[in-house]
Amino acid sequence: MAVSNLAKALSELGRREEAVAAAEEAAGLCRKLAAARPDAFTPNLATVVNNLALSELGRREDAVAAAEEAAGLYRQLAAARPDAFTPNLAAAVSILAEALSELGRREDAVAAAEEAVGLCRQLAARPDAFTPDLAETLIAYGVHLTEQGRHRDALAMDREAVELYRSLQAAHPNVFHDDELEALKNLVIDLRNLNLNDEAEQIERDISTLTNEPS
Repeated sequence: MAVSNLAKALSELGRREEAVAAAEEAAGLCRKLAAARPDAFTPNLATVVNNLALSELGRREDAVAAAEEAAGLYRQLAAARPDAFTPNLAAAVSILAEALSELGRREDAVAAAEEAVGLCRQLAARPDAFTPDLAETLIAYGVHLTEQGRHRDALAMDREAVELYRSLQAAHPNVFHDDELEALKNLVIDLRNLNLNDEAEQIERDISTLTNEPS
């Protein structure tokens, strides 16, 4: 839909207020279409509302409302066609976790992030396609756990993410170099939070080595 594409373009340009207005207009149009022909237009509505949630990050209550609506729509779609819509549901739930975190609803954010990880684990049964999504979702889950003070749980998530990125980097040299670096940096934060300083220093040496490698 043209209005939705305009909203996305405006957001990428940093014109947030205009992007939100365009996304809201697109959502209103899609709601009318989906009400008349739900089978045809509910996927479009879910996409547009998900984009609205992204546009409204920073307008915290509005972002949560849009993200919850998008996740609900994708739940319906994934229940009917899991192969087609489970990836969208995982992405929508991840956005919901971020919106909830911005609103200060830490426990709800952790629950949503945990759900996103579970969905990505299902998808990663097709590893070539979805292992990167699982690794990224684990990192986000770890951040939400850290915000709640659950440092050991966060450490477990980031250890797993590091191992996934290492395997991806081994299979696809240089493609996941930067992702592996970011995962290692998060791992150092977890280790420092738990006073596991010897291991943190070893990881920092690994980071230094990777930083000096060509990417």
